[in-house]
Amino acid sequence: MFLKKEPISADIIKKIIDKYAGPSANLKDLRLACMCSLGFAGFLRYDEFSSILLNHLEYSPDHLCVFVPRAKNDVYREENKVYIKRLFNKFCPVARLERYIQMAEVDLNSNLPLFRSLRLFKSSSTYKLYGSKLSYTRCGEIFKNCLKELGLHCKFYGLHSLRSGGSTSVVSNSTGLSERAFA
Repeated sequence: MFLKKEPISADIIKKIIDKYAGPSANLKDLRLACMCSLGFAGFLRYDEFSSILLNHLEYSPDHLCVFVPRAKNDVYREENKVYIKRLFNKFCPVARLERYIQMAEVDLNSNLPLFRSLRLFKSSSTYKLYGSKLSYTRCGEIFKNCLKELGLHCKFYGLHSLRSGGSTSVVSNSTGLSERAFA
């Protein structure tokens, strides 16, 4: 039997950020917080946030523009841009992404996805990015483990819960917006 997944709430995203993106966060934890907050704030599907490259990002003083070369709902292959507002507080997904990129020491000329596997160097207890993008299965495992650690029943949530939670949060907290605007 298929159990429909619930949308993630803004409160759960805040708990993830509080637990995994604090000042002493390592690269592994920051990667998790960054993927969750970007997926939520940008209404991104797994395939969209997992395929983000550095050259897909365009920073502005008040927002981040993420180029999405292919999206499920882009039937005419016109490409999409997703805009994520800077919040200027500890929950800002743009600031978190900038911190993650700096901590990961990403090669600015790289064509590799930002969210990749990690290698732990036991001698220094540090993580380094390597390989290609995280698989859907591995990303889902990381996300569900995070929810378990927060004391939530992970069977109610999946990676799509980030997208549906972000759009649900906007629609329920904004007047004059239609759910149809987020197809």
